[in-house]
Amino acid sequence: MPDDLDETAGAEAALRRGLAEARDGNPNDAVRYLRVGLTLVRERPDRVAEPDRVAHDLLVALSELAYPADPALADRLLGEAARAWPASPRPLVVLARRAGDPEAVRRLFTAALARVEPVRLPRFLDEEREAAIEVREGNVILEVLLRHGLSAPLHDTAMSAWSARHRPPA
Repeated sequence: MPDDLDETAGAEAALRRGLAEARDGNPNDAVRYLRVGLTLVRERPDRVAEPDRVAHDLLVALSELAYPADPALADRLLGEAARAWPASPRPLVVLARRAGDPEAVRRLFTAALARVEPVRLPRFLDEEREAAIEVREGNVILEVLLRHGLSAPLHDTAMSAWSARHRPPA
């Protein structure tokens, strides 16, 4: 267990710390925290308010860190995440980002949108708009978002940012 995280901190604290380490570019530390969190939530689910959701979030984060270095492991972890919390759109979003075929991206992302609870849709749209700018097939994701509620001015801004990031070399 990492020195700055004890058993009383819990799985959710390990998740937050693992995600922070991943954002800061420390994948090895991120994996260490996420694995500890997964162990804690599996061994003591009674100490977590939503153990299925937390296990799901930990598994998705581990899957994203494993890809593309180990696609088989990433897929296995993503499958476990989908089984841990079947109602979540996140595994489908991750698969959409990994799909190379625009039609597959469109189908997966549309299916993910169908799973988003209406109360969470505005936040989901904002988060996915930002994330789409970073991925190669983000233009397809942005088009799906536009059809499902992303406002046109936000879409235009995001598409411009995506185009600038993914412009072919001159």
